[in-house]
Amino acid sequence: MQRLTPTLDAKQCCEAAAALESCEARRESTDTIRRQERAWARRIWGFKGQIARLFQFRVLKQIEQKWVSKAKAQQTRTQLLLVQLAARAYELEEGERPKSIADLVPAYLKAVPQDPLTGTNMVLR
Repeated sequence: MQRLTPTLDAKQCCEAAAALESCEARRESTDTIRRQERAWARRIWGFKGQIARLFQFRVLKQIEQKWVSKAKAQQTRTQLLLVQLAARAYELEEGERPKSIADLVPAYLKAVPQDPLTGTNMVLR
């Protein structure tokens, strides 16, 4: 989608940004997914699984951390695409690049996207 952004018109960029924003609003947090996965494992494997988890704690922790970092990196890429689409629509309609992400709210974005890694507002690049 990122490669297509320069070829889209303003309306297409707005529609794609709105769809992405809607999907992102429904996305479950990595903490919620981790809790659900642990609860599922407890139900499936029971007491034996809990004992095995104790013995494999370090390995499982590394796997979990790797998954969390990949998930947050994907969320960051999605947020960047959202900002790029909104900035492209703004540029096509206004004739100039937005000075900040705040210029895109509320006409192109519902709110300033948050960086999943830092928890702060994203900035234009």
